[in-house]
Amino acid sequence: MKTKLFLLLLGLFLVNILAAQSKFSGGEISVKQTGTYSVAVFVDLYTTVNSDLQSIEFCWGDGLCEDIPLFYSEELPGTNFKFNQFQSGHVYGGENTYTLTVEDCCWGQNIINITQANLENIILSTSYFHSVNDPLFGENHMPYFSKGMLHGYTYLPIFYNSEFTDPEGDEIQVEVCDIEYLSTYNQITEVYPTSENNLTVNATDGSFQWISPQFPGTYVLGLCVSESRNGMIISEYTRNILIVVDNPVGNQEIFNDSNISVFPNPTNDQLTIKMPNIQLDIEVDVFDAIGNIVLKSDSENVDISSLETGVYFLIIKSGDQLFSEKVVKL
Repeated sequence: MKTKLFLLLLGLFLVNILAAQSKFSGGEISVKQTGTYSVAVFVDLYTTVNSDLQSIEFCWGDGLCEDIPLFYSEELPGTNFKFNQFQSGHVYGGENTYTLTVEDCCWGQNIINITQANLENIILSTSYFHSVNDPLFGENHMPYFSKGMLHGYTYLPIFYNSEFTDPEGDEIQVEVCDIEYLSTYNQITEVYPTSENNLTVNATDGSFQWISPQFPGTYVLGLCVSESRNGMIISEYTRNILIVVDNPVGNQEIFNDSNISVFPNPTNDQLTIKMPNIQLDIEVDVFDAIGNIVLKSDSENVDISSLETGVYFLIIKSGDQLFSEKVVKL
């Protein structure tokens, strides 16, 4: 009887450990100076829906670490994630550079570019220069990007149009960064390297385009952000963006086939699809650059004259196979 009770308690202990893991998948710390030495901090975190995270341990960089409470939480429709925001305030002892951090286990399940996602701690860290209100620096409010999760489809570009603002007009520099404290971390485009699986980032506002994700799954992108004023870096931080990639049609794998031709390309009216190795009927979905289906066809001749000028993607279904082709509408 004691053995059974021990095994039951051990099982509950392990369940609680597993439930405590799989917390974080992306996030951002932002700081707002509210007075000469006082600040307000906002921590945005994305977690799995089964994570009941009511507080986080936050270190202010001046020797004080404390729990700060959950302010707002919202499940994201159609996903296994939810958005959480934590808020708090603090008074510093003077002008200095402070490193604000959140560290806890873990990134979450099935993060493709983090090979031990259920073991690796996530660390959000911000190096923040707290200035007094003097003629050289004035007060400092960090830029706030406000979006930490994106959704897209394989072989279709994923766009993030950043709309951050910096009240003081400080110079911002953004780049894809290696997160050195995660030994098993890979950039999202390094996991399945191909010539089209690349990412471009606007260095001045953080907008980016992932040109052609190759495989469905959940990824984390790390962007390194620095803020400068009068030639001096006054804040540096990493924001982690969760990107969920699905196949456009169900869960079928999409192939690229060099024997398939779509012509003329570019064109302003009609496309012709030639698939010499495929004898079955075809179905065609035409996607715009942000993943919306704008046209359907069940013919090898697809009239795109009604579409606006731009880049489009064809997902061609034949039997149980899917193929992808990029076309340009003049």
